[in-house]
Amino acid sequence: MPVRGWRWGVVAALVGGLLSLPSLAGALPADGSTLSPAGLLERIRASDGVGWSGYGESRGTLVLPDVRELGDLPGLFAGTTRARAWWRGPSSGGSTR
Repeated sequence: MPVRGWRWGVVAALVGGLLSLPSLAGALPADGSTLSPAGLLERIRASDGVGWSGYGESRGTLVLPDVRELGDLPGLFAGTTRARAWWRGPSSGGSTR
């Protein structure tokens, strides 16, 4: 029986170590950027001809009463909303400014 308890102790220690990894990673300091705010703004403005795509999701947990006059508004606060956006570049007919 002592061997069986020792094995479960190893399993428990490994699981505990794995569960603590996110907390340990979050406690580490992030590397600082040497880019100034003005430099960042310049890089953002220089990228106006680059296409992009993105996917966003928001989740709400606020429960509102089901009032008919509000329509689908309560669903925005109590459910999951997904959106996808993309832009091909200036040649797609949109304006960058």
